[in-house]
Amino acid sequence: MLKLLLCLSNKLHFYISEFEQDNLDVAQLAKTLKRCLVTVGSYVFKTSKQSKSSIEYFDQYDEIDKLLALPAQSEGYQEKLMTPIEFKASFLIKNTEFHDNIKWSPELRQQFFSTASAFFKVAIKQIKERLPTRDSPLILADAFLLNTKEDIETIRRLGFQFRNVIPPNEITKFDSELEALSFHSSDIKEK
Repeated sequence: MLKLLLCLSNKLHFYISEFEQDNLDVAQLAKTLKRCLVTVGSYVFKTSKQSKSSIEYFDQYDEIDKLLALPAQSEGYQEKLMTPIEFKASFLIKNTEFHDNIKWSPELRQQFFSTASAFFKVAIKQIKERLPTRDSPLILADAFLLNTKEDIETIRRLGFQFRNVIPPNEITKFDSELEALSFHSSDIKEK
């Protein structure tokens, strides 16, 4: 069990270290928050995609974030929770140092995996309560990286959300600039 405690505390320490970096800009912070949600969420939920590329990673973030918006007792939420067998298989794939658990007694194995599962369920609950949601300006600011096709619409939503930055008499100009940005987004991304 001490080995499990070390493993779980190392996972926490990794993100604590990431968030404590000097000169962490908004885009890096948003990306780290998303990665944290995907990492913890992938121990709790069955997701349709496992992130192998940055696009799949963002899809997995969206899927987990939408699940967290559901009430925990809802059918949609409950059917996406991993079963104990799925959790065990997923945990062992991601944490190879525990492959020797075959030698453990059935009681120890059951206690080990239920403790690990409980840790991630509490962690995802705390993330839901404490970290910014998908509609938070911090997370939406990631759209300026133009990683997905929807980013232009996200920038548009941000513009409407902050009327003190883009006054009503500037909306037409803002829309025109977004259209130009949409047209040139692939060129901008390459640079």
